[in-house]
Amino acid sequence: MAEERLQVYANMYFFRIRDVLMDFFEKAYLAIGRQHFNDLVIDYLPNYPSDNASLFHIGGQLAEYTKTHSLGQTYPWLPELLRFERLRTNVITMEDTPVLTEASLKAYPPEQWGELSFEPIKALYFESFAYPIHIPWKRVEEKDDELSEDERPTLDPKPTPIVIWRMTFNSAFYVMGENEAKAFSLLLEGKTFNEICEAFVPADMSEEPSAEDIQAIVQEAYHALSRWLTNGLLSKINAPNA
Repeated sequence: MAEERLQVYANMYFFRIRDVLMDFFEKAYLAIGRQHFNDLVIDYLPNYPSDNASLFHIGGQLAEYTKTHSLGQTYPWLPELLRFERLRTNVITMEDTPVLTEASLKAYPPEQWGELSFEPIKALYFESFAYPIHIPWKRVEEKDDELSEDERPTLDPKPTPIVIWRMTFNSAFYVMGENEAKAFSLLLEGKTFNEICEAFVPADMSEEPSAEDIQAIVQEAYHALSRWLTNGLLSKINAPNA
């Protein structure tokens, strides 16, 4: 009888952890279905048992573990989707910092913008995922239910730069184009706006750019910077001699 009670408690504990992981990785769970996710958790927990009083940490290794799991072989995008969801959860708990607005930039005369550099907010991740994992994420979001086997996407590997950040009390994300991703990487390295503009120079531009070319490049860079400010991705402007 005592052994039966212990087994009941063990089962209850497992289902408690599974349900927590289903909440943390809701889109991944709905993308592959309850049974597949249940099987993944059954295999995962003996390898990575909870070692913290808070269940927040229990899924920290799930994405990495899934890379070598049979489900990770069936759905190669699954580890990336799990990592994506983990980052979206993490960003909610990260340090709060002031958020710049476009008015903050316009406080500087345009002739000084080229020498300005920028710092992102603390609650932000910028990562190039190996698969376009926003596709299954959005497919689940639109259906708001488990995907059937026929509805689960087959994705080819494709570098997909995504910025993830906390917007008020929720996480937000968007997929960046190639040039914008290069520009944002330069911003994170502390480069000036002049240097950030170089990300928008066309790859096939072999001659010295004309005045019109330069204006178009600067305009594209400004549109990207404006988008980052509007979305609340930036926290600080650094001006020379400030």
